[in-house]
Amino acid sequence: MTPKRLSLNAVKALLMHPPQSPAVTIYLPTHRRASPPKISADEVRLKNLKNEAVKIIRTLDEGKKFADEFNSQLDRLIESLTFWEHQDKGLLICARPNLFQLFYLPLDTEEYLAVDKMFHLAPVLGLLGDLQNYYVLAISQHEPALFSGDYYRLRRLNVGLPQSLRQALQIDEPGRISEQQHSARGNNGYNGRGGDKDIAQEERLRFWRLIDRKCLKYIKRERPLLLAGIESEVAEYLEQTSYPFVIKKHIEGSWGNSNLNELFLQAIAMIKQEVVAPKHTSVITEFKKLRGNMSELTAHNLIDIMTAAEQGRIAKLLLAGIRVTTDTVREDRRPAEVISFPNQEMAEIVNRVALDVWNSRGKIVLLKSNQMPVKGAVMLAVLRY
Repeated sequence: MTPKRLSLNAVKALLMHPPQSPAVTIYLPTHRRASPPKISADEVRLKNLKNEAVKIIRTLDEGKKFADEFNSQLDRLIESLTFWEHQDKGLLICARPNLFQLFYLPLDTEEYLAVDKMFHLAPVLGLLGDLQNYYVLAISQHEPALFSGDYYRLRRLNVGLPQSLRQALQIDEPGRISEQQHSARGNNGYNGRGGDKDIAQEERLRFWRLIDRKCLKYIKRERPLLLAGIESEVAEYLEQTSYPFVIKKHIEGSWGNSNLNELFLQAIAMIKQEVVAPKHTSVITEFKKLRGNMSELTAHNLIDIMTAAEQGRIAKLLLAGIRVTTDTVREDRRPAEVISFPNQEMAEIVNRVALDVWNSRGKIVLLKSNQMPVKGAVMLAVLRY
C-alpha cells in the first residue's frame, strides 16, 4: 500500500468515521529513500510499535479478531523493500476494522502509538493550517525555471519559459553591435561603454517581463511566489513583475535540477519564515492581548479548555506540538522541527479537545513549545464567547 500525502480532504474522510474501538494511530520517523542499514532501523522501529499495538488490541474484547488482521497488514509492510525505499520524513498509520491508511508526514516526528476509540490526529489538524502551496521562480539569463512546491517537494513546471535571453529576444551579435552604434550617434542619449550597459540592461528587463507574462498565464495568484537567483537579477525582476504575492526576500544563488533538493529545503524554510510564522505570531499576539484586556475570552486551565471545547466555544486552539532538535534519524545533524507528544494521558485529552474544536470549525495552531505564550502550557485557547 502506497502512503498518501496529508491533505484536508484525506483527513476529513478519516474523521467522517464514528468513534470505534480499536483505532490504532502510529507516528513513525523514517528515512527518505532509505537503503540498508537505514531500512533495517526503520523496520525495527515499526515492528516494535506493531508488537506493542497488537498486545494492547488483544486485551480488548472487540479487538481480538482485528489484532490478527492488523498484525498481518503491518508484517507485509515491514517485509516490503519497495515500501521502505520510498518514504518521507515520517509515516502516519491509521488503522481500525475495515480501514487501513498510510500518510507521509512532511515533518520529522517522535515515535508515538495510541490505541483508542478515535485516531490521534491533533498534530495533523494543526499542520493542515500550515500546509502552504507555493511557487519558486529560478531567475537566470540561462535556463530560468518555474517550480510548484508544497511541504513535500518541488516539481518543475513546463510553462514554456525561454531558455536564454538570446532565444527570447532573438538577439544576435551583429544586431546588437548595430544597435550600440546607433545609440552612440546620439539617438538614445547613450554613448560609449555606458550605452552598451544601458542596452544590456534593457534587454534583461524585457526578458524578465516576458518571463513574468509567461508565468502569470499558468500560476494561481493567491499562492506565494519565491524568487531564487543572484541579488541584482532578482532586484530587476521585482521591479518588472505584476504578480501580487511575491515574497520580498529571495534565495541566493544559481539553481538547476542538479541541486533541486537543496532549493526545496531553502524554499520550505523561507515559506515557514515569511508566510507561516507571521500567522502564528498573529495568533500568539491575539491571545496575549485578550488575556491582558479581556481574560474571559481566553482559557489556559485544562478543565476550562475541555469544557469550552465540548461547548463549541473555542475559536483558536494553540497546541505545543513541535520541538526543534538535531536528534533525528537523519545523519546531516541539521536542526529540524519534530512533531512531539505529551505523556499518553495528556495526549488523549489533547486529541479529544482538538477533535471537538475541529468539529465546531475552530482553528488549530501547532506551535513550538517555546512559542506558547504561557510557559509550560500544552494547550491554550482563544474563545468565541
